[in-house]
Amino acid sequence: VRNTKDYIILAVYEFIGTAILALAMNFSAGRPDIMASGIFVAIILTFKISGSHFNAGISLGIYILNGKWKSQYLILLTYIGA
Repeated sequence: VRNTKDYIILAVYEFIGTAILALAMNFSAGRPDIMASGIFVAIILTFKISGSHFNAGISLGIYILNGKWKSQYLILLTYIGA
């Protein structure tokens, strides 16, 4: 992440991934194969840009355990905001 535009792109990709995940949950009608397919599609589409952190709790845990939250707090806020 080098500038403000990169933060916006990161937030958009996280939003898209979360939207795909929400659609998969809503339209799966309890079928785990459809849910898994939705998660797979969301991960494949967004992992190169955002790391596929669709859950802010996962992002927070990773950043705290790796000690990156002090130096990369803006990325963490972007994940949580998206």
